[in-house]
Amino acid sequence: MDTVIQQVTNNLKRYEMVRKAGRGAERYLLNGIETVLDFRYNIHTRSNDVNPAFQDDEGYDPISYPGLKCIQEKVGIAEGEVLVDIGCGRGRAICLFSRLPAVARCIGIEYHLGHARIAQKNAHNVRGGVAPITVIHGDAAEQSYDDTTLIFLFNPFGEATMRRTIDRIGLSLQERPRPIRLVYVNPKHENVLAEQPWLTKIDSFFIPNRIHRSLPTSLWRATGHAQG
Repeated sequence: MDTVIQQVTNNLKRYEMVRKAGRGAERYLLNGIETVLDFRYNIHTRSNDVNPAFQDDEGYDPISYPGLKCIQEKVGIAEGEVLVDIGCGRGRAICLFSRLPAVARCIGIEYHLGHARIAQKNAHNVRGGVAPITVIHGDAAEQSYDDTTLIFLFNPFGEATMRRTIDRIGLSLQERPRPIRLVYVNPKHENVLAEQPWLTKIDSFFIPNRIHRSLPTSLWRATGHAQG
């Protein structure tokens, strides 16, 4: 029996070594692909900095390029779209969507000053961008969302900040009723959206984010204006 247990243990160790090597190769390949695409668009958005910038922060990890393409196809981009990326990091999403003729304006909100500065530089340098890009360094819960029609969140913060931010968006709708959609990638705090009577979940899907891996994503729509 001891011999069998030892053999199983050894096999598990070898499997773990192979699995770790596979993850390393996967990261190397993905980094190479993202570096090439950054170069193509003349921006620098790849980063391994997932360290929180504040207590309720989830850290920076950009959506993959295939993931953004999937969102574009699933959600659709309306003519005159005003797109806001909450927790925009280094600005990959806003730079990429600024290249679409239907988009009127892109806005990125980022609390981490270092990432916000890089996002501003990327917004200035992005190749093929047609829509103007504004990058705001600050708290998402203290911004104005009055012109917004499409909102992105890639799990940027915890439940407390999510509640404050959604309340702020609701206030914007109360003051200026209009159709908006909200895309929530890796929706860990989806319950906050579900509690809002003015938001309705209209779709859920998965987007590619790493090789052989995907992220759950939900799509929400304002069904009216928020009540005061």
